[in-house]
Parts: sequence; C-alpha cells; structure tokens
Amino acid sequence: MRIGYVVQQFYPMAYGSGVHAFELSRELIKLGHEIHIITKGLPTQKSYEFFQQIHIHRILPPISVPYYFPLNIALLWRFGKKIIKKLDLDVIIGHGFESSLFARVVKDSPFIYKAVGTIALQRHRKNITWRDHLGKFYFPLLGYFERVAIHHANFTIAISDAIKQEIRTEYNILGGRIYRIYNGVNLERFHPLQNSSLIQKQLGFDKEKIILFVGRLSPIKGPHLLLQAIPAILKEFPQSKFLFIGDGPLKAYFHKMIHSFRLNEHIKLLGFIPNSEIPQYFAIANLCIIPSLYEPFGLVALESLASETPILSSNRGGLAEIHQFLPKFPILTSLSPFSLSKSVIELLSDPAKLKRMGRIGRKVVAKYFTWEKNAKKTAKLLEKL
Repeated sequence: MRIGYVVQQFYPMAYGSGVHAFELSRELIKLGHEIHIITKGLPTQKSYEFFQQIHIHRILPPISVPYYFPLNIALLWRFGKKIIKKLDLDVIIGHGFESSLFARVVKDSPFIYKAVGTIALQRHRKNITWRDHLGKFYFPLLGYFERVAIHHANFTIAISDAIKQEIRTEYNILGGRIYRIYNGVNLERFHPLQNSSLIQKQLGFDKEKIILFVGRLSPIKGPHLLLQAIPAILKEFPQSKFLFIGDGPLKAYFHKMIHSFRLNEHIKLLGFIPNSEIPQYFAIANLCIIPSLYEPFGLVALESLASETPILSSNRGGLAEIHQFLPKFPILTSLSPFSLSKSVIELLSDPAKLKRMGRIGRKVVAKYFTWEKNAKKTAKLLEKL
C-alpha cells in the first residue's frame, strides 16, 4: 500500500511527533508498505530525499522558523497539497493539528487522523509568556482544524485512552471510529550501554548526580517547576547537575532565573538536540524528570525507561497510563517546586532503588511499548480500509 504521511517535522530534526512518524514508517516498510512523508523542512535540507527506504518530501521555507511558529501550518497546507496531488496514494495519515485540512485534499483516498493531542489540552496551559496569551486567539482555529479532521476521517488513531476519551467528549464521536494505539520506543537506539564518555567529557561531568529534562521549554511541559525546585535539591546534593534539552518560549525566562538564583554552575541549557544524539544523554543521567501539566502520551518517558534511566513524572494525561505498568514508581501527584524537590531528594538518596527502577523500566517498555506492536496494529487498521 502507498501511504502518504503528513507530519509537521520529521526525524532527525524533530520533537516527539517527528520521531513517532519516522519509527512507525520504518516498521510499516518492513510490513511491505511504501511510505511518502510530507513535512516541513529547513532551508538547508533537500526538498526530496530517499532515506532508509522512506520517500521524504519537504516544504522548505526561505528562512528557518521556530517549531511553534504559527504560520508553519499554512506553509505545510499551501505546498503540501500540491505534493499529495502528484502522488498516487492509497491512503493518507495525518499526524496532529497541522495535517487536519488534508482530509479534503484527495476526497477519493481514505484518510486516517492521528490524534496526538486535542484542543482540550489548552485548558491546562499556564499563561507565563506573551506567546501563551497570544495563543488564546488561535486556539479556536486549532479547534476548527481538529473538528474537520475528526469528522472527515475514516478512522482516528488516539495515542492514549486519555486522548480517545477527550475526542469522544469534545466531538461526540462514536468509539468504533477511534482506535487507541500506544506509542513505542526503539530499543536498539535507546539502551543503557551507550558510548557516552565523549559527552561527559564535553559537559565536564564526572561523578555528579545528573538530572535530565527533555522536551520543549514550554509551560505546559513544566520545566519551570523543575527550575524552581533546584535550589532546594542542591542543599541536599550540592554536586548535582541539571541538563535541559529542548528549546521554546521559556528560554528567556530560564536565563533570567538562572542568573537570579546564581545557578550557572549547576544548569546547562543545551537547546534543541537532534533525536539521533539524545540517547547518549539518557544513558548518563541518574534520573529523568517529566513534570508535565498535561501530556497526551509521553514519548520521553519511554525513551528514558528504555535507557534504564528511571523517571519521575506527573500522572497527567497519557503518563498515568504508562504508570499503570510501573506500579512501584513514584508519581508527582502535586505539581509544585516543593513536592518536586522532595521527591527528587528521596530518590537520589537511594541509588539502589534508582537502579532497580531502571531495570524494571526497560523490561516494561520492551514488553508493552514497541514500534513493531504499533505498526502491526496500524496495519490492521489500514486493512479495514
């Protein structure tokens, strides 16, 4: 089957959605399908590339723009539909809000909408930066895109039961048209035996406790809560180091607070790092913090667990479903700097427990969360079409 897969960004220069699309595409190819990715690229990339048996068609803007730039949707729609009309596709998979209008591009082709979030998540957003306030004006537009996609799609894939329930509640969609398929993780890329000596040398770390955050520096991901908890953690573990991987609207806020708290020696803001390089950072970390105020699923949690790096996360959205398989893992039920610092201190005080959690975590994701399982369930859905 010739599958068109529309996604805003794609591996390796990608956050969770782009990684998801890449890993799923690789597994679908193993099952005999032909994959055409329609995505937005960078000015320095090629407009077409055949990479790991995946046909990648990129819309290239004249200048680089941030991931959260509002006009990204317009760029993808304006030029993406031209690409799709030239391809003889059997089905189109649309990944997220940005793909919504593609349900109307080729009316004769089946359309599967992949819901990786819903407009309902915006209710959990905290207004910290000017972009959060500005977002109130275009959230209704995102809601319209979402409604169009869900009502025009033959089927909708929800990446968690939380998302599935939100879709049913928001749009009164019958459960038979919505399928829950969990995300997966690549166990060959994310594992504890990474050669990370070079990374440690570059960072200047030796035997320090390393706490990791991976994700957009956006209020809904909660990185500011970890930042505010750091002074209390350092009182108990003064040699601790904190790595923040990701970029976003809170970047200026972070620089200001790090200077105010005099935390320059303890915090490293590494910015956006290609997903292909991130496994090394999980491997050197003692603990990964996921303090999300809302999370549709939590791909970072799987990547950390696969690396035998234990997680300390909230139980919001899809993260609660991951924790169903991790009954002995602590959970951040109260999202505050105080509760976060208390939980981190308790875990760092028990290295043996951290190691046990790491071993359990990898076994769990290997059993329940793989891209192979995801692809086989997706292929069954394609057969229904």
